[in-house]
Amino acid sequence: LETVREQSVHLPGCDWSLATLEAALVRVQREVEPKGIAARSVREALLIQSRHRLDEETDLDAAEAWGDAIVILERRQFPPSEEG
Repeated sequence: LETVREQSVHLPGCDWSLATLEAALVRVQREVEPKGIAARSVREALLIQSRHRLDEETDLDAAEAWGDAIVILERRQFPPSEEG
């Protein structure tokens, strides 16, 4: 996001703060299909998708499985090459 900010700061009307860019990124990740499309890593994409599936799930067993997947993804430390 810092690169986007640095590259666009000289354009008229594009003097965005990092907070504004972060909010825009989160919105794209959550609202554009497929969920997580603008994720910065595979792990982040999987977390976004899993959280979305958990929010949409109506079956309690499946919801529990999605919750477990989220915990695993949150705890897992991926090597730098897998983080993006």
